[in-house]
Amino acid sequence: IAPARRIVIIAMLFTLCIVLSVCATLANTAMMQGIEDIICRRVHGPGFPRNETAGRDVDDPCKDDAIAGEIAMILGWDGVFNLLPSIFLAVPFGAVADRYGRVPVIGLVLMGVVLQIAWIMFVCLMDGALDVRYVWAANLASFVGGGQVVFTSMLYTMVADISTDAQRTTLFLYIGTVVMGGSLAAHPLTYLAMQVGTWFTFKISLLCAIIAALLAFWIPETLDRTAAREVDPVPFDADQTALNKVKLTILDRILASASTAATHTLRTVRWLFWEQKLVGLLFASLACEIMGKSVNDILQQYISKRHRITFAEASLFETISLVTVMVALLVILPLLSHILQTRLGWSARAKDLRLAQLSALLTAAGCLLIGLASTLPLLSVAMVTFSLGVGYTFMIRGLMTSLVGGKDIALLYSTIAVVDSLSIIIGLPMFSWLFKVGMGWGPAWVGLPFLVAGAILVGAAVFV
Repeated sequence: IAPARRIVIIAMLFTLCIVLSVCATLANTAMMQGIEDIICRRVHGPGFPRNETAGRDVDDPCKDDAIAGEIAMILGWDGVFNLLPSIFLAVPFGAVADRYGRVPVIGLVLMGVVLQIAWIMFVCLMDGALDVRYVWAANLASFVGGGQVVFTSMLYTMVADISTDAQRTTLFLYIGTVVMGGSLAAHPLTYLAMQVGTWFTFKISLLCAIIAALLAFWIPETLDRTAAREVDPVPFDADQTALNKVKLTILDRILASASTAATHTLRTVRWLFWEQKLVGLLFASLACEIMGKSVNDILQQYISKRHRITFAEASLFETISLVTVMVALLVILPLLSHILQTRLGWSARAKDLRLAQLSALLTAAGCLLIGLASTLPLLSVAMVTFSLGVGYTFMIRGLMTSLVGGKDIALLYSTIAVVDSLSIIIGLPMFSWLFKVGMGWGPAWVGLPFLVAGAILVGAAVFV
């Protein structure tokens, strides 16, 4: 691929990541605040006043254990329902992307995101006239394109398409840097937007989603069409060739393509998990890491509950983690990589493996500290430690790509996406339940889900 074209594609992908990071932070914060307001008015009365600036008011009844527990349950299951479509669609969409291109798949995903945000806005607009759990129905829009997991797999696939083995891990780190940079900008923007109001924040998030969907269709395609034509998605034997002269119905074509895609998928999965033993261990490690890190979904609510601050203030507080992540990706990890390879003579694969282990241990230690931190200064130290482990995901993906290679790279990343989804589907309701259990045990146990997550993250370091 021409260098100029590569730069254009990378720039557009990075821009897309920034817009979506801002969109996600705005939408999630507005949704949590909207859900809390609706439940609070249902419990304490329709005319109950809300003062979002009274963040440290320990008497704020909207921070009651019962309300916080219900919010955790709703958000936990919402995360599960958001990922369920990916379990069934990630690999098929990966096969589609290997055949027809990455850009159409990404475009479909983002159209689904627009529909999701619009539905959540509608449910919150009804202000209790609809059961707040109807926000779960927004996840049906994930069937349009496969959802966030498919987007992530396509993003890494497109970067892998246009990079060499030497460039790949570095570009993966840059993706993380850009995403974190977008989140870093998003948290203060979200705080300011929430001062205007929840609805203003919702509207800005919807606008960002629409912009992202339009931008996606302008990204140049990265699929090598020549390689894609080498394998026909529907194999024809001598008898089937004669059928080319017969006009097949649309249903016949869909069933034939689906059957072939399923067979190819099973062969690929067997090869990844059985014939490639090292890749199988990396998948086990990745599953532990993703499951443990899924506790992040309740981090904002945990901070708000334990330290009696608003969701907007908790969102702003997370800036500490984002700054640490940026420093780790831009300075610490590149510096360590340089020292290990040039000074100590380690191979790229050995370097990635050891850095992945170190990152997993830092994440585990940070998670345990978050669960134990009883003050905001201690929480700050814990979040810095947790965030220093950011390199794990990128190192593991780089290792897997170098071990597997081949032209089925979209299927590899789609398989990773399925493992991610299954891990999160297990983790989200488990940590939401543990959060509720911890609150029942008393203030000292509110951090229970982070203690359990820390133990799981230790497993990630062991398997890798």
